[in-house]
Amino acid sequence: MLTDFRKDMYSQYVTRFTASNLSSSPKIATAYHRWCDVKFKPFLDRLSKHSRIVELGCGPGHMLTYLLGQGFVNVMGIDISDEQIDIARRAGLPAQTEDAFAFLENTSQMFDAIIAIDFLEHFTKLEARNLMLLAASRMHAGGVLITQTPNGACLMPGQVIYGDLTHCTIYTDQSLRQLMLHSGFDNCRFYEAGPVPNSFAGRIRVALWHLLRLVANLIRTIEAGKCQSVWTENMICIARKAGCGNSLQSTGAQEAYQNGHL
Repeated sequence: MLTDFRKDMYSQYVTRFTASNLSSSPKIATAYHRWCDVKFKPFLDRLSKHSRIVELGCGPGHMLTYLLGQGFVNVMGIDISDEQIDIARRAGLPAQTEDAFAFLENTSQMFDAIIAIDFLEHFTKLEARNLMLLAASRMHAGGVLITQTPNGACLMPGQVIYGDLTHCTIYTDQSLRQLMLHSGFDNCRFYEAGPVPNSFAGRIRVALWHLLRLVANLIRTIEAGKCQSVWTENMICIARKAGCGNSLQSTGAQEAYQNGHL
């Protein structure tokens, strides 16, 4: 349960801080959905359309809209911000105002997938550890956790770390893997959340990004004898609840695991 200044800020998160970022124009929505087609759809396609999915920190419902558009019929979202939930509900989305801790502690539902986009960075390390422990306890064995969070090892991390006063912790793929393994998840895989080649401009950006990654890895190799695969401002982590074996309890989780990707 949040008890510090963050709770007060979230109560006016739209009107004071993010109103300019919440445009629902068809052009922006289409661009976001096309981006999701590249970044998230390959993982979502391995779930049954009847999988029980919850999005933590769903905001105004961009991902919920995408999930419903992909044919998922058993989804819901929660967010502590009344203003953002009001936007989602006015759009007819299955969202409700809930504190993530309280929701995970009190729900009797078990989920096949939990999604947390731009979410973990708003919590301290201890809070995030407790949240992920709770999330694992509310998932079927083999359930899928899909997260996106700022990348502390990106090329220009300062604007991400300090760009939002409610950001408490920034991860690299190494530290996020530690959090996931400690919380009961395994088979963690990390992906860049950068540009996608879905337009001419997008293809140019992708090509230039590949070039910049080569230069960045060259510098890192010279300086530390190391290289890394995730350089983008945000990173995506796909993990599954540990202990699959033969004990998968849900159709969605079984299909995901048996496809060998999660």
